[in-house]
Amino acid sequence: MRKEIANDFERRANFPHCLGLVDVKHIRVVKLEKSGSLYYNYKNYFSISLMAVADSKNRFVYVDIGSFGKDADPTIF
Repeated sequence: MRKEIANDFERRANFPHCLGLVDVKHIRVVKLEKSGSLYYNYKNYFSISLMAVADSKNRFVYVDIGSFGKDADPTIF
């Protein structure tokens, strides 16, 4: 299975040895009462984080929603 995924990434995107694409996006939210700075991100607004992993066919294979906006991408990963 992994070999098939890696081959598909290489064939479609000329991106060898890849099993998935990962990114984190900040979803803007209204400041929650008594949340302090937990949801305040480096972009200077309040947010929760959404992390997603996509396969070579642009399908989501994993999604995590709800990390604090202040958390850096490596912390969420």
